[in-house]
Amino acid sequence: MELAAILVSLLAVAVSALFAWRGEKTSKRVTAIEEARRQEEVLLQQTADVTARIDRERYPETVLDRTTSKTTTTFVVHNRGHAPARDVTATISEDSGPRFEKHLAARFPLAFLDAGAEFAVPLFITMRDHSSQHTAHLEWSDERGRHAKDVTLALV
Repeated sequence: MELAAILVSLLAVAVSALFAWRGEKTSKRVTAIEEARRQEEVLLQQTADVTARIDRERYPETVLDRTTSKTTTTFVVHNRGHAPARDVTATISEDSGPRFEKHLAARFPLAFLDAGAEFAVPLFITMRDHSSQHTAHLEWSDERGRHAKDVTLALV
């Protein structure tokens, strides 16, 4: 009986040691995952995410008792990131014609675009520009360095 009690005690100690070892291993893994998440959050706080879109707004306009529909078109640069963007440049592809470049060249580069902020530039659209796609090339700097992105824009 004493031998059985000693074996059961040794088995209990061995099982306890195994669970302690596995618990320590799991704890280290969880700590590593939490640290990686913290570092990711810090990087996110240092990152600007600049994008662009075309906004079109139609509204009625009455001239000499005749109501027509008028459309305004705006090129909007938006910082969706958590950090401010600096030295923001925006160009619209050359195949879109030089008309857009004249509008943008007078407004860019932006020295600063805060997190969550937008910057709008009115565009004057001709009939040949309607229902076409254009590519905006964006560049900016944040605490992590210089970034670039191409965004497809649709005029519909």
